[in-house]
Parts: sequence; structure tokens; C-alpha cells
Amino acid sequence: MSREQSWTVTREEIAPHCRTVCLMEWDGHDNPLRTTLGKNVKSRRRGLHMTQEGLAEECGFDRTYVSGIERGCKNPSLDVVARLAVGLRLAPWKLLIRNDPEEHGLQS
Repeated sequence: MSREQSWTVTREEIAPHCRTVCLMEWDGHDNPLRTTLGKNVKSRRRGLHMTQEGLAEECGFDRTYVSGIERGCKNPSLDVVARLAVGLRLAPWKLLIRNDPEEHGLQS
């Protein structure tokens, strides 16, 4: 295969192998997992009556980094998700689910 050939894969090709991710809408620009994470962080933080600065201090981040996560602009590592979960006092997986926040204890 030459270097010029593309290695792109369509959603339809991936779908049979990747149920969870492919069930989410993704046009390549807005990553739904980052959006979900951001919404859940913001919801939980507000539920705990914390400011972005307070959460950032608790986790050892800058306030602007927390803001970027909440807006879905940052692509945090699993280690960062774990630190956020500790600061927000919940299990990391709860930050990655796309359901009603109250159903999973994201709001106090």
C-alpha cells in the first residue's frame, strides 16, 4: 500500500465492532464523550456548590483547564478524569455516562 492511500474508516465499518461509541453522534468535530464529561463535571460541581477555582485547587489544575473541560474543549487523560472524580467525590465512570445527572448522583 502506498503512502498516498488513506486509512480512513467510516462509522458504518466500525459500528459492528464498537457499539457504545458508535451509538453516540459524532461528526468528527464535537466529541460527544468530551461534551458528556464536561456537562457532568459542571453539573456535579454546581451541585456541590463549588466554583471552577475551588475544583481546580482541589484537583491541582488551573481554573482555565477546568473551564476547558466543562466546555468540551480539552481532551483530558484518564488520570485527569480520576483526579476530577476525587475532587467531585464520585466514581470516575459516573463522569462519562450520558444520562440524567440526578439518576447517577451527579447532583447533590
